[in-house]
Amino acid sequence: IWNVSDHKIENRQETYFWHRASGKDSFIMEEKTTMEITNDRLEEAIKDYAADRTKEKLTAVLNLLRPTKLLVPAMLKAPDQPTPCFLKSGAGEQYFVVYTSKEQMANAPKSQALLSMPFPACNSIAVKPELNLSGMVINPFTDNLVLKIELIQKLHEADEKMAKQPK
Repeated sequence: IWNVSDHKIENRQETYFWHRASGKDSFIMEEKTTMEITNDRLEEAIKDYAADRTKEKLTAVLNLLRPTKLLVPAMLKAPDQPTPCFLKSGAGEQYFVVYTSKEQMANAPKSQALLSMPFPACNSIAVKPELNLSGMVINPFTDNLVLKIELIQKLHEADEKMAKQPK
């Protein structure tokens, strides 16, 4: 399989790699331990922004998010088909859920699988029109930072432009 991007998926004892190949998603199992994801600088920036919601502090958060791998809870349609979990607000809006580390998930509902995904890959799922999402929520049970879909769309478009530029 020709790999454009790899994402780890952890399911109890098994670790899967998600390979995006020629537009089709497939999964292969590999016996590897999942690396620990820690995003201390990002978590600090989110707390700074929560305390003082300025444009500069949001920009700092977004700049730290871009190169980051995030944890995405998922349910398994089949052993090799994880589907990201969404969170519904009291107003009925649905959000794509991501966590910066396992510690941030302590009070989260249990999920069948945990995907490790780069932030741009999270964006590309969140902007899918058929999902009709209102945005992305980062660490919903601790920091509860909500990024509205309009912002996610802009970040996704910027990433798409960057990907098309010759290296």
